Amino acid sequence: MEGYHPTGNANPLNAFTPSGALIKAGLVHAGQEMSYYLNSAGSLETIVYPDHNQGYGRVQMNSIIDFGATYSLVVWGTANSSAFPGKDISFTSVGQDFVVVLNTTSQLAAIRDFKVTMAYVDTPIGLGDASLSNDLDLTVEYEGDTLYPIWTTPSADGQNTVEQISISSPTANSTIKVLFSLTIGLLF
Repeated sequence: MEGYHPTGNANPLNAFTPSGALIKAGLVHAGQEMSYYLNSAGSLETIVYPDHNQGYGRVQMNSIIDFGATYSLVVWGTANSSAFPGKDISFTSVGQDFVVVLNTTSQLAAIRDFKVTMAYVDTPIGLGDASLSNDLDLTVEYEGDTLYPIWTTPSADGQNTVEQISISSPTANSTIKVLFSLTIGLLF
């Protein structure tokens, strides 16, 4: 809100009011894996990531807000398209895709885990109906494989408005293709 993105320093020219979907995506994207949790008996239990105990993990905002200009966070969206020129995503009909192609660096020391998080706000269909009015699906193509959100492997997620895919230590000089697809669109 004070313009810290993308430089890590406050700049009023970069300031904007984030949408609810961007805040939700940021909180989920900042999730860090936890290895244990304290059960009701007071004992530590090993857990896997993600799961129903920790969701996407412990929120650590300094993992995505870069105050030292040491890594990158790229944001696409429609609600704040003026804050992110050239990164507007708009769908007008079912079957459309928005594709982002990224290339990893050759500097192995600089490569971190790759994580993409998609979040959007959906209009309810009706009282008591949990169906999505609009279903956006996230997939990633990497080294010949199609990757799906971590809750729904190995298929598209038709139930959630937040989806995330992670690649642990991507190979240097590789290509990562991110696809956002509109598969159900009742309200445009």
